Amino acid sequence: MFASTADEVLFEGPANAGKTRSVTEKCHMLATRIPGVRILWVRKTRKSLSQSVLVTFEEHVLPERHPCISGTASKEHRDRYDYPNGSVIVLGGMDNPDKVMSTEYDIIVFFEATEGDHGDWLRLITRVRNKRILLGNDRETGEPVYFHQMIADCNPGTEYHWLNRRAKSVDGDGRPLMHRIQAKHTDNPGFGAGDQRRLDSLTGTARKRLRDGLWCSESGQVLPEWDPETMMCNRRDLLIDKKSMTGGYRFDWVFGSIDFGMKDAQSFGVWGVIDDCIYLVAEYYLRGKNTHWWGSKISREIQHWGIASIVADGGGLGATLISDL
Repeated sequence: MFASTADEVLFEGPANAGKTRSVTEKCHMLATRIPGVRILWVRKTRKSLSQSVLVTFEEHVLPERHPCISGTASKEHRDRYDYPNGSVIVLGGMDNPDKVMSTEYDIIVFFEATEGDHGDWLRLITRVRNKRILLGNDRETGEPVYFHQMIADCNPGTEYHWLNRRAKSVDGDGRPLMHRIQAKHTDNPGFGAGDQRRLDSLTGTARKRLRDGLWCSESGQVLPEWDPETMMCNRRDLLIDKKSMTGGYRFDWVFGSIDFGMKDAQSFGVWGVIDDCIYLVAEYYLRGKNTHWWGSKISREIQHWGIASIVADGGGLGATLISDL
């Protein structure tokens, strides 16, 4: 981790392998040694950064009474660490992207990057263009070459996660898009028998990811790409006003979907569209119900959501139901 000069790094591994400590140590070293360095630390939400990364940084990395901690602001309200030489570590969350996207950085670290989406990562890449860490000069042109780096720090998620796929991809010259670095428990001198027992008590997918450091999906699931950590959200996040459930949703438009059945289950889903994302916000999934029963339920959903259109599979039952509606 300390030696890598790759443009993008995927720093992955099981829980308690010392990943956060390693990354924050590297950032502290660079901020201390090189004046004017700008580093950004982000998580999906700014609040979660305070509860994890900042605790490790302030309690285990920074020397006691280090001057970058000034004033009376708590971890929850701190927005940056200012070093005496002009270097700075900026703190942010992708829940308030305007705050972190307004300037340029030498290094960006996305902690628990599996919480974010590919769009977050691509937006952050455009901000890595500060010019403070000089590597040398280009042999052909003589122009200065500066060090920039994006680091994704995370425990493994589903094997189909965009981070795992990106780390397996190559650019137009056949070079890996990301330098994959795999941390292990043996890398962390503070990892003890108690930590091992707690991880040994895990089962299923959590054990494979957090104990063994493997990218894997839930066993037996129909769609192996399904990952609840990145594919589910709180309903309030879709509201126009998060404090009011009656103020309406931010959807650009809403449509319905029907998969007909009688002996086998029939389903009806309500989907809200925001930009290029689609959210399933209501669903019926039952068997043995006639067209009158389905018609009454679907009519209610049409009125409630203002459904613009319904996508349905073919068949006589479908024609009857659509006719009834």
